[in-house]
Amino acid sequence: GLKMTIFVALLILPLSLAYELALLRSSAVFTDARLRSPRMALRLSPEIASASLGLIAAPSKGASVSGGAPGWVEAASDALASAVVNALHAADDTLARDSSKNLQVLWLRALLASSGVLDDSVAYEFLPDPMRRVISPENAGRWAWLLPWAEWIQTRTAWIDEATATFLSSPACASGEAQIVVLGSGFDTRSLRYQRKGVTFFEVDLPDTICAKRLVHERFAVKHGDCRLPELVAMDLNECATSSILEKLSASGFKRDLPTLFICEAVLFYIQPAATANLFSELFGYGATTESMYCLTDSMRPFVRGPFVEEVAPFLEAHGLELLAHATRWGGAAQFVHAVSKPSAVVTATAQAQSLRKQSIRAHAVDRLSRRADGLRADGLRADTLAGEGAQSAEPSFSERWYVVGTAEQLSSDAPFATRLWGEPMVLYRDTDGEIVCARDVCPHRSAPLSMGELKDGELRCFYHGWAFGAGGRCVDVPTIQDSRRAKLGSNCATVFAVVEVDGLIWVWRGNPLAADVRKLPRPLASQTAHTIDTVLDYACDWSQVVEKNLASPYLHWLQDGNMETAANGRQVKVTRFEAPNVVRHCGALGFSEEMHTIPIAPHRTRLILRQHLPKGPILSSLLQLPGAAALLDLLVKNWNYHMSLEDARDATECLDATGQATAASRSERAGSATIQAGVAQEGIDRFWEWKATAEQREGQPYFTRWDGTALKPKYGPQTADDGQAGTYGLKKTYVQDTPLAEFAPLNYAPYKHFVDRCEVAITALASAVSVPAVVATWKTIGPALAAFRASHVPS
Repeated sequence: GLKMTIFVALLILPLSLAYELALLRSSAVFTDARLRSPRMALRLSPEIASASLGLIAAPSKGASVSGGAPGWVEAASDALASAVVNALHAADDTLARDSSKNLQVLWLRALLASSGVLDDSVAYEFLPDPMRRVISPENAGRWAWLLPWAEWIQTRTAWIDEATATFLSSPACASGEAQIVVLGSGFDTRSLRYQRKGVTFFEVDLPDTICAKRLVHERFAVKHGDCRLPELVAMDLNECATSSILEKLSASGFKRDLPTLFICEAVLFYIQPAATANLFSELFGYGATTESMYCLTDSMRPFVRGPFVEEVAPFLEAHGLELLAHATRWGGAAQFVHAVSKPSAVVTATAQAQSLRKQSIRAHAVDRLSRRADGLRADGLRADTLAGEGAQSAEPSFSERWYVVGTAEQLSSDAPFATRLWGEPMVLYRDTDGEIVCARDVCPHRSAPLSMGELKDGELRCFYHGWAFGAGGRCVDVPTIQDSRRAKLGSNCATVFAVVEVDGLIWVWRGNPLAADVRKLPRPLASQTAHTIDTVLDYACDWSQVVEKNLASPYLHWLQDGNMETAANGRQVKVTRFEAPNVVRHCGALGFSEEMHTIPIAPHRTRLILRQHLPKGPILSSLLQLPGAAALLDLLVKNWNYHMSLEDARDATECLDATGQATAASRSERAGSATIQAGVAQEGIDRFWEWKATAEQREGQPYFTRWDGTALKPKYGPQTADDGQAGTYGLKKTYVQDTPLAEFAPLNYAPYKHFVDRCEVAITALASAVSVPAVVATWKTIGPALAAFRASHVPS
């Protein structure tokens, strides 16, 4: 049992590392003569063809060596994984030990199934008995710490299963014949899990792998009796550069007039570009005459290199396909794609034709899979078109918008959270049901700040006369009112805002609460597994300066690559996106992204909520399982952001006019600086200032006016400056002028200074601990040598 445990541990630990390194390494583009083969019959424009084939950039480089991954690490992990696989299958049929990588994936799928993460009982049946008992459902719990290493297998399996279930449930396939072609299938189990009458599976793989797979299938059929086995097609896909894969499939019974689902699962990483080009051309061309679906969890390089949907969609559309859903891994090294062939351009208008269209695979797949906006877009200010179903107003406006005012982490269960938006004081708390309430920070009784009160059991009690407010801002208690009059307490409600919590961010609607529409919330960037870190920053400058700074440069080092947004060959490598009125997003080709929510607190007071997404691969996922690892990573990243904000604070406050806006000269100077070249970033900055000017021309200054656009009554006064004498809602200026408190850098240096001081103490202690042994060791090493030198050179 101990030996079995060691064997499986040694198997699973290196296999995912080997896979990740192999994928990164294979992201390097082959540049041999075959790359320009005349057989690359892709339907590309000359510009796209020259950019993709003739001007391919150098291979991507990793942290250690060119080509992506440290070669010796990959070789060592591959050798170790192969040795473990051979040991696990030592008593098995010789051919069943053919492909180490395929067997690694099979063991991982079986472990995920035994752990209840995947619905795939067949994978466990494929493994040899009694070795598979090590990862049986009874023993799977001991390997739970290894599951993060299998996340790549889990994600791609779920993606392909979703496509398979959608395809088979479509009206065109449910009652008729259909085909599913799996390229690079390895020891795939879908042909057995989804088998039914009328559906034929074709599994294409290397000849040696097909031999091993045939033995496994025959053994499964003997044990389980009647079952439909797939058609196995032995072919090296690199042969597609000179031969037809459809002809090879036809020789095994493939029919060219049946609905077909084509699946590419982590195989194109190992295929030459010339072969990939012809493969795409044939498979995509099949959809021009026959209804087809396409599912990829694979590389699409060199034709699609980055993670952006704007690269994937045009490529597929040029081949007659419609992109339904898209996500990426490892900065575009792996593309997750659901696509479907478009209907013929010539369609009759008869009732029969319309009925057939409703029953088509495309109509069924669009309804179940269409979520194209999950991909990354690079359309700058036009990102409003990517918002929810309603989309934010196209007209420049500061009202009728959702604004982030805080994070869920900032809301305490025993204290209210006070802040301001465009100068208007507001208080947030959670009621007894855990729902967030956002109200004006003023008691309707005597205008005392509710944020100075006490929060207990979901009720916020005013410190002045003890009025308490609960769910929805309704008054639930007045100490001086007798029981007979308590039925009328509900009429004394606090004025509330529409508020919603999404993914840990708290959004408040600035406008008529009855018009608040959650469908207008900005949609996040591409859905991908990531570790999210939120940092709060306080600036003593106008909000527009913070937005401009965020458009110019991100915080994460991996998003700093030149601020050029496009590589020398014109390929998009970074997205910089402005979502009016106050959100900036950056996303880089490596999968790192960040979103910046600028909160206009008051004139010359701005708070920034910076949300950063770090893509999680097997290594980071496993490290985050260690106690304290996530907290340490958050601490380091947040203090890096504090450091960056302190460096940028001076630039953000320079060259302001009397109103706190950047002067034309300063904007012109920054526009011509070396760090903001003419490109997407500068274009976004120009659009932002144009948008802001148009909005102010239509509505005036956005600070604290009524929702109908009229100014407040003179005795309260519009809050145009924090140094005015007029109060707000009857509140004295001194009650709200410091709300919220400046708790974070760069305005408050204390948090970062505390971190730096502790680091200096730790470094000093470490240096002291190392210096004494180092001196002793150095003297013991050098002392005898010096003595020998003196003895040999000093005259006797």
